[in-house]
Amino acid sequence: MLEYLINQEDKTSNLSFIYAFTDFYKEKIQNLKLNCIKIKQLEIKIKQLEIKIKQLGIAGHPKWTSTKPKYEECGG
Repeated sequence: MLEYLINQEDKTSNLSFIYAFTDFYKEKIQNLKLNCIKIKQLEIKIKQLEIKIKQLGIAGHPKWTSTKPKYEECGG
């Protein structure tokens, strides 16, 4: 549609629409960039939580360990 407006004979009548059209899509692109940044931030938070969960597992927390806790291995 933008290409159609640019190729029209009377460019001045379509100029304001073209500017509005491009501003609209500039805003959309900016919003997409912000969404990408938010996604990256969430990915970092997920990685941090995964590390904390692994640290809990290493500390022997029965809920997060894949092996049996020591007290079960000793029969108690």
